[in-house]
Amino acid sequence: MLRTGFIVSLLIASSILLSACGNKGGETAGGVQLSEEILTAPKDGKDESWRKYCGLLSAQYQAQTQGQLIPYYLPRASMEPDQKDNLTASKYSRQMEVVNLAVQRTVLPGNMLVFCSPDSKTMADLVTEAFANPPKDALKDSKVLFIGKADDGERIKPAVEATGAQLVFVEAK
Repeated sequence: MLRTGFIVSLLIASSILLSACGNKGGETAGGVQLSEEILTAPKDGKDESWRKYCGLLSAQYQAQTQGQLIPYYLPRASMEPDQKDNLTASKYSRQMEVVNLAVQRTVLPGNMLVFCSPDSKTMADLVTEAFANPPKDALKDSKVLFIGKADDGERIKPAVEATGAQLVFVEAK
């Protein structure tokens, strides 16, 4: 009896959450239910909006992973020197170090690396460069979720697959 009450409560909570997300129903990507609100990339160009978009979209793919979701986000002006770092490094260069180190140390099977940025080209450059010389099977049985433009998704595909990872691409429309 207690178990039935828990299941009913869980179903009610799930339907409320789906309603709150603006889910129009029916649309799926890779077997994952997506709402129209989440499928639409922010038009305002603000990093705050893009972070929310990337976070919500990444959460939709959490069910496809058996391990952790490891997000990497690049802001729009990531190539400019960072004021917090005495103008010696950019957010791009620091993110490159982090991603490159993760690839070189390898990623445990079941984990999903998520790459998203309002500047899809720059994020694709980062992925391609960071994945350039991977150890054998560096990301074997892991996934890489790339949220960006279709051309950039195709461009990173060989580099991602060379690590042993499966590429999951979502076009930011």
